Amino acid sequence: MRAGVGATPHRRRQCERAREASLRASRFDVANQCRENTEILLARVDPATHVVSALQRIGVDDESLANAVGHLDFVPTADDPPRLIVEYLASYGTADWYGQVRWNELVAADSLRIMSRAPVSYATKLPGGSTDGGPLLPEDGRRDDPYGLSYQPGTILHYSTLTAGARSPIRHVALLTAEGVPPNGWMLLAQLVGGGAH
Repeated sequence: MRAGVGATPHRRRQCERAREASLRASRFDVANQCRENTEILLARVDPATHVVSALQRIGVDDESLANAVGHLDFVPTADDPPRLIVEYLASYGTADWYGQVRWNELVAADSLRIMSRAPVSYATKLPGGSTDGGPLLPEDGRRDDPYGLSYQPGTILHYSTLTAGARSPIRHVALLTAEGVPPNGWMLLAQLVGGGAH
């Protein structure tokens, strides 16, 4: 199996639309919001003929307004099914805030099922111009996992982040996980913009 990206006219239009979706969200333009989410295409190649036998696609974050994959690779393991690590940036926005989250995501290559997702960092902007952001650090044993993806569905994921100029410089947030439902960027950013759980 191989994954590849080409600079086709469709890809250029997709990039332009993604920039437009993010720009509208960053201007708090809720009335004219649009979405542009990246899809991963996975080609199955017949090893004997080297002909593509099947194509599958998956959206990396269908909840976000826009997202862009920064890195995509197969996990170097003999485990079955093969798995993909996807590193991407997703944009979210309301009339009250705009934000982005950098995520790591683990995808089962056979079913294209999102197995787990973990935030790496965030940035927020409010209509008055104030901004915030920084790394999100796991508060549990996942610190030994370079991608932060080793958790069981149903787990509550706890993160810490430093906030400049706040009463309490360390803020804590929690993300719920469930089977087939990865953590959600809207809920994460709403906690961070609203003050989170202290």
